[in-house]
Amino acid sequence: CSERKHGIDAKNQFVVWADERNEYSEIFFDNTFSSGDPPSAPDINGPSNGDSGEIITFTFNSVDPDGDDVRYIINWGDGTSDTTTFAASGTDKTATHSWTGDDKVFTIRARAEDENGLFSPENTFEITIPRYKAHFAEFFDIFPNLFRILNFIFG
Repeated sequence: CSERKHGIDAKNQFVVWADERNEYSEIFFDNTFSSGDPPSAPDINGPSNGDSGEIITFTFNSVDPDGDDVRYIINWGDGTSDTTTFAASGTDKTATHSWTGDDKVFTIRARAEDENGLFSPENTFEITIPRYKAHFAEFFDIFPNLFRILNFIFG
């Protein structure tokens, strides 16, 4: 005896069913019944290098074939993430982030989501953040009399 239970949620447009033909029950979910198509994988544009602690701006852009508004779910590659607000399909949306460098390459991962809850494929972008190195000249800014002292000692 095979028994199938069906459920339809017309608001969110997905189907869930249980298949209990075996000794255990399997639950299935399918959202291919949703109206429309998902947005394209987002283009990610920004610098491929940055300084530790620097606030860096990235631009995200995705086109939804149905013209739905899209937002971006961004994983910054350092254990943090952001979600933007919705914007019109095909328009640039910016987001900023900063990393503490350790001579590391961070992989930014982003997906677009349209206003109907359909997700794009993921796209990635790499940025290299070097370890912070103080410049010798910065010491003279911090300690304005340092040059005079060194000149007196070694002069």
